[in-house]
Order: sequence, then C-alpha cells, then structure tokens
Amino acid sequence: MVERAPSLQSAEFMYSTRGKRLLLYLGYKYRLGRRMQKLVTWRCTNKTCRASIVFDDVNKTIQEAHLDHSHPPSHNLHREVIKNTIRQRAAAAEDIGRPQKLIEEAIAAAASHHVDKITERDLYALKHTIRKVKRARRKNQLMP
Repeated sequence: MVERAPSLQSAEFMYSTRGKRLLLYLGYKYRLGRRMQKLVTWRCTNKTCRASIVFDDVNKTIQEAHLDHSHPPSHNLHREVIKNTIRQRAAAAEDIGRPQKLIEEAIAAAASHHVDKITERDLYALKHTIRKVKRARRKNQLMP
C-alpha cells in the first residue's frame, strides 16, 4: 500500500546497538536504505519485509510510504526507546551513578506513549543494561 503523508509528526529517531540511526514510525523500525540527492529511503529493519519510506530530508516530509509489512509491529518498542536513551547517557556520562536515577531521567525524557507501557520486568531489564555498560567501562579501564 502506497501512502502519502504530510510529515513525520508521529516519527521518532533512535540509534541501534551498533550506532546506526533508526526511524520509528507507526510502531515499526526502519534503517537507512539509500540517499539520493535530497531524498532518503528508509527500509524496515526486518530483513524479509519490503516496507519502506521515502523521506525528503530538506522539507522533512514523506514523499512515498510503502507500509505493507510482512510482520506485526514491535511489541517492545517502548522499552527499546528508553533502553537506547539509557545506553547513550550511560556511555556519555563520566560517572553513571545510581541506575534508578538514570532510569527515572530517561523515562522523564521519553514520550508519554512509551512510558505508559513500561512494566516491572522492563525496569529490571533497564537496570541490567546499566550494569552491563558499567561492567564494560570497568573492563576497558583495566586494560592497558
């Protein structure tokens, strides 16, 4: 299905675990496909899915959207967005501090439609993410 939309008002951006920029739109994640002059093509992150969005980078509008996904939307996208924010802040901060404080800051900065879906299990997973970042940082500091 090809759709035309005026802008990316319901879209958000985040980064993958490898540091690549991702587009979040209508519950799906898109990766950068190709750049052509002022147009940018975003493809669904699911390799077997053919959904894509052609985005005008200058005017910040969607030129074309093929939204026929071969899979349902991600059910844990809300956790991924907050986890991404935590991972970036933990990597940038010199002293990470208490995990709970970092989680509270990330939740406060997140959009309300992501925060509404956070569960106790998600909070545990977010604390685990912070512990992993701390452990990796300590390991890198010990290496000569």
